[in-house]
Amino acid sequence: MILILLTNPTEKQAVNAIFDTASYIPVYERYLKEALSDIVISSPTLGKHKVMHLLTLLKERQEAGVNVTIVTWHPNVYRYSSETHQIKLIEAMRNAGFNIELIEDNCQRYAIFDNEIVWYGSMNLLSKDNFEDNIMRVISKHIATELLEMTFKKGSQVKQYTLPLV
Repeated sequence: MILILLTNPTEKQAVNAIFDTASYIPVYERYLKEALSDIVISSPTLGKHKVMHLLTLLKERQEAGVNVTIVTWHPNVYRYSSETHQIKLIEAMRNAGFNIELIEDNCQRYAIFDNEIVWYGSMNLLSKDNFEDNIMRVISKHIATELLEMTFKKGSQVKQYTLPLV
């Protein structure tokens, strides 16, 4: 057995890698800043800090024409947070030009960049991290397509809602 020790933890692999809460942020944010056409982020829950940070990070990419879609639970599904708080975060993203898709069940945790770079795991990308969470990065058009089809297929649980004004 050959054991290779890396001095830099971000050098794990050139294409695929598994990250934990301590290691994913700088690499993930680089992908956010370098997206060329589309970003889809699916996160069941929303947290103010991560949502506001995302708005700042993606402003330049949006101005360059990158489409951003957020998939999250409908505010009436949240169990641990105020519905009003969630509506404010959703409206902040919508007002920034993000496409918002609200669902009521089975919200996956992933991000897809340019229809081929997939980040998938237990990490809620738009809310508080749990120290046990992890996420993997894979470059695969097939996996990206499969996740997008699961989320957006005709007759799926993704629905358009009109949220009450807060």
